Amino acid sequence: MNQKAHSRLFSAWSPDPLGELLKTGYRRFETRIGIQGLARMDNERGLDILAVVSSRPGEGKFRQFIASAQQSFDRVAVWVDFNPLVGKALRRYGFVRAQCTEPDGEVCQGWQWRRQ
Repeated sequence: MNQKAHSRLFSAWSPDPLGELLKTGYRRFETRIGIQGLARMDNERGLDILAVVSSRPGEGKFRQFIASAQQSFDRVAVWVDFNPLVGKALRRYGFVRAQCTEPDGEVCQGWQWRRQ
């Protein structure tokens, strides 16, 4: 885990009981700006985000969170996008459609950004 990127972005980073049971690597996170969710980091300076929620919706904190993630990591992915507004926003932020295959064979659809 990239400790510098971790400390810049997250105020709390804790185990997720279901993530541990299923061995997904996803952990619960909180940020100082009110964004919470599930994410995992890899050794290649990548961040995979599975879920996010804002404690203050409509204040632009999601954009601030994504911008901080893009500064902290070389790759940022948002998986399992059920909200069409999130996809439109991510496209504006430089993300492109992507898919990944989990070790158990599950194929995930989402959005990915890579540092140029």
